[in-house]
Amino acid sequence: MIDADNNSLNPSDFEEIDFSKLINLLLRNKKTIFLVTISTFALSIFYLIWKKPVWEGQFQIVIAEKKQPFNQ
Repeated sequence: MIDADNNSLNPSDFEEIDFSKLINLLLRNKKTIFLVTISTFALSIFYLIWKKPVWEGQFQIVIAEKKQPFNQ
């Protein structure tokens, strides 16, 4: 917590990350993670195949005045 007197954080306020719990969570849900990943990939491929290609470009028309030669 932040101390009201000196606005500092106490080291005891932070929890350590337990990587073994994180790895176990990922391993328990590996089927769900795999299905979501494969589904997203497949939908992306189908979208790329079926979408209509869009060709874009731009151009500028520049009209310059003709310079008159000096009269001698």
